[in-house]
Amino acid sequence: SSGMLLLPLIIEPCSWRKYLPLRNIQLLPSDRQTVTGDYAGREHEIFSAVAERISSWLTAGGKTPPAPLVYGEPLAVDVSRLPVSSVSGGDLIGRKKELQTLDEAWESYDTGVVVFVGEGGTGKSALVERWLQQMSGERFRGARRVYGWSFYSQGCGTTATSADQFLSVALDEWFGEDSTRYRSSWEKGNRLVRLLRTEPALLILDGLEPLQSALHYQRGQITDPGLARLVFELARDNPGLLVITTREAVFGLSDSGRCRGAQEERLEEMSFEDGAALLVAEGVSAPTTELRAASMELENHALALRLLAGFLKDTHGGALASLRATSALPKPPDGPAQRVMAAFAGRLGAGPELGILGLLGLFDRPCEEAAIVVSSARRKWTRAAR
Repeated sequence: SSGMLLLPLIIEPCSWRKYLPLRNIQLLPSDRQTVTGDYAGREHEIFSAVAERISSWLTAGGKTPPAPLVYGEPLAVDVSRLPVSSVSGGDLIGRKKELQTLDEAWESYDTGVVVFVGEGGTGKSALVERWLQQMSGERFRGARRVYGWSFYSQGCGTTATSADQFLSVALDEWFGEDSTRYRSSWEKGNRLVRLLRTEPALLILDGLEPLQSALHYQRGQITDPGLARLVFELARDNPGLLVITTREAVFGLSDSGRCRGAQEERLEEMSFEDGAALLVAEGVSAPTTELRAASMELENHALALRLLAGFLKDTHGGALASLRATSALPKPPDGPAQRVMAAFAGRLGAGPELGILGLLGLFDRPCEEAAIVVSSARRKWTRAAR
């Protein structure tokens, strides 16, 4: 009622979320922590915060002033296996909407999994990296554990077919369990689900695509049973949040009735204002109107704009002389990024450089020099056989 100060204090774990009015009230220690569990031995910190809140309320004449949430330090944080992005100037262009999506998903009790889908170069890893930096500045907002893993470095093509290493490390190092007790990948994934459901944890899985099927009829399906169990079960019930970055949408996740806690976001397109800012950050100089026009010409596609910046730096010293520089690009049916790659191919002409570009097109991620040599030898052998 009017003039009343209500300060819910969570002493022990309980089902307070079932009482809907409390979900819109700031709780102490926070909506994901308890006094006995997270502040054992230092309860005075929370009770002091309660006293300060009451004092501030009385000082303000009975009007509740805004006050920051109080978070304790997480039990464990390990994000060392996540990639470090190479965002130009250390700045993340655009993506305010996506950052807000992550903030809302973390605070929501209905969202357990967020999947960001986009081609390489669209800034998926940079987006998650920036959000983790923000979360770190606020003690990860009540997360008890924060873990990150990248499947990106496991190899090229179809060589990465198992999540066993990830599942074993997660159990052995992160939760102190003996993963050898579990005979199959499914059992490991199931055990990890149970552990993650015991407390609010933040799990980041970067570059999931090596463990997704490339077959047309099941494109994007997670091929490892343990990892599939983990993702789908956390989408059904997760007190924390699982964030996935991938080049392929996860087959069956967003359209599954039992996984209403899953949310998928595509990253290819940005606003034309952000597209213009991205070109500037990548070293392109031109009037703002022309930068925006170039962004719209390439459908505000993040990867295409980064490729265009490289093309312009190589051909025009980074200057976008006029809109003709983009409107005159070839228009293959595949999309805006392919337009810029076609321009690169036209500039290189017939020769070894174009051959190397073609060989790089065989890989969907960075590859070793030996793989290029083998691919080149096979290509020569095929031509000779013809």
